[in-house]
Amino acid sequence: DKPAKDLDSLSLAVQHARARMGEVANVLKAATFKPGAPAYTTLIKVCGRMGQWEKAWEVFECMTAQGVDPNTITYSALINACGKSKQWEKAMEVFALMKEKGVEANIFTYSALISACAKGRQWDAAVAVFEEMEAAGVEADAITYSAMISACEKGKQWEKALELFHQMREAGVEANTITFNSLLGACERGGQWQKGFELLQVMRETHVPADRITYATLMAACDKAREADRALQLLEEMKADGVDADAATYTSLIGACAKGGRWERGIQLFDTVTAPKDKSGGGKARAVEASLGMYLACLQCCEKGAQAKRALAVLGAAHKHQRELNLNIYAAALGACEKAQQWEPMLDIYDNMSLKAGASPDLNICLMVLAAANKAGRWEKALAVLRKHGAGQGLPVYNFTLELCSKSGQWPQVLELYKEMGEGGVALDSAAYHR
Repeated sequence: DKPAKDLDSLSLAVQHARARMGEVANVLKAATFKPGAPAYTTLIKVCGRMGQWEKAWEVFECMTAQGVDPNTITYSALINACGKSKQWEKAMEVFALMKEKGVEANIFTYSALISACAKGRQWDAAVAVFEEMEAAGVEADAITYSAMISACEKGKQWEKALELFHQMREAGVEANTITFNSLLGACERGGQWQKGFELLQVMRETHVPADRITYATLMAACDKAREADRALQLLEEMKADGVDADAATYTSLIGACAKGGRWERGIQLFDTVTAPKDKSGGGKARAVEASLGMYLACLQCCEKGAQAKRALAVLGAAHKHQRELNLNIYAAALGACEKAQQWEPMLDIYDNMSLKAGASPDLNICLMVLAAANKAGRWEKALAVLRKHGAGQGLPVYNFTLELCSKSGQWPQVLELYKEMGEGGVALDSAAYHR
């Protein structure tokens, strides 16, 4: 390759160089264009935008090796590059070096560093940086406050997040949608759904627009709090604001319906948003492509309403969406059939389970299937479950199997199970002795 002759060609060459291979240093050494502090800073920013913090660090090392002194903007750019890649410790290392060299930090430096701590889920480190910033007489702006509130959100510190928000307002700094979304996230993680709706009201009073993240976060809070009616009302407010709900929002909404006694409405919503609709150019499209989370939420609605037939249909659709499903989906489908006393379909679900490599049914699923085998009088199926997945689950699984075999008069099997339990170190309890 030809040596870089200007900043643009040097930037491209650095982008194509491999990190940790000495290639960045070679590109800079071979270039006929010799960068000063502004050009080096630009290169660090380019690496940061690409998520290549190691390459940004190499550029910085080459810069100092060439005797070019980094300035405040350079250090801030490097801290930002580290932060974007969640390298908060490296960002702190850069900040320490900056202070050691006597380079003054500004609001951009502190904001980048706090953001790095937030991405690294180090809220306490972010608070320490914020306090150091205040002690240095640097006034926080909207970006700084948003970064701090984001750090509190990730640290599940909703009270500190609200405290910062009030401090922000008292300082006359206007919050934007990003700030409010971080606040709402902190309240959602802290189980403070009512405070989340208070913040939504503040957003409306201060004419800050709510976006999809705003509503998705509030919907998740309603799901956790089992507030089905409030979640349904929120959907109408969302539509009125012209914000389209995505799969995550509908997952939380349907989940809230399952938990909040509105299971019929949850199933109806699932059917409505996932039903094929005519496209303007012909063909069919769906309003929302169902995620595994949506399938699970709908199955939980089916379980609450003992809707076995509907659950089997949803489970079948989930299998078409993704071949390997998780245990929660199967547990919800089994629960729907169990409540509807549909024992044979439960055994069919077990027989057709498709899990990721290394995964196997847990104790809850084994007990549900064994109970179904018991109700259906299928002692041979109970033994098959025990042999395939249940032996490692211990005494409860053996007790279920013993009960069914003894009720069915399968005494040789009962004696064999007792022997197996003794050899496997499974301690007998009074229930096992009375089979």
